[in-house]
Amino acid sequence: MTNGRRPATARCLAICPSRSGPKKPAFPSRNSKSGRATVLTGSARTFTGGTESAGQPSMSNPRSRIKTPIACSAHGQGAKFTVIPKTRPLIGRPFIIRMIECKNILIDGITLRNSASWTESYLACDDVTIRDLTVEGHAIRNNDGIDIDGCQRVRISRVNSSTDDDGLCFKGTSLRPTKDVVVENCRFFSYCNSLKVGTDSQGGFENITIRHMELGGPAPGTPPNFLGRPEGTAGIALEVVDGALMQNINIDGAKIRGTKAPIYYCAGRSGKALERHRSSPAGHTPTSDQ
Repeated sequence: MTNGRRPATARCLAICPSRSGPKKPAFPSRNSKSGRATVLTGSARTFTGGTESAGQPSMSNPRSRIKTPIACSAHGQGAKFTVIPKTRPLIGRPFIIRMIECKNILIDGITLRNSASWTESYLACDDVTIRDLTVEGHAIRNNDGIDIDGCQRVRISRVNSSTDDDGLCFKGTSLRPTKDVVVENCRFFSYCNSLKVGTDSQGGFENITIRHMELGGPAPGTPPNFLGRPEGTAGIALEVVDGALMQNINIDGAKIRGTKAPIYYCAGRSGKALERHRSSPAGHTPTSDQ
């Protein structure tokens, strides 16, 4: 990423609990277990818990608070990765941010570009705040902007996102429900679904408030997409097809443009079985783009 050298191909922020207790946070390969970190800031030019060198963070000392001379940004080098067709399209492709069963998370004022997979993934986390974030993803397929999966007490504000795949997606890959969420004053533009609930919906969705949003297809001048379409699929897609409960979803003040369907709704029970290891969120390794 810096000094003309090609970065390690699996650089991402992967933070999970460890059975042997917390370890030092690090930037390992995808799905590694590396302890916990809860604050990642760029707007104040501070990287909490470590240092930053030319845009590539290093969490070498979790107790330190080191100011850096540059704002925090990350480039996922997505174009350098290969998509495995259909059956396991996410295997071997790292996220930029991946947090599992973490608490008290603050993501503030950072820029994330061209992830090799989902840009940000939060699985079974509590008390999550994401604000003043910029996401750009047009280098590869399956590059969702933000995925919230089984998380509770989430606040998302002032996000500006443009991706080929879903912009903001609420998932239910375990039985833990996603609930008590507020999203406001954001712009999500996508060639797929700007704002989506599902399709993976084995865990429920409760008490979600979304207000003052701009949604739709990417703006003119956006790089060509991999889906072969000139507009977005849907501005708001509610696709709860695995039998989960969806209730108290409030959407107010959304402006939608440039999509085939401004609002799309589908509910059902697909018969998908929840695999035993997936009943525990931390045991889940995503392989599909649902």
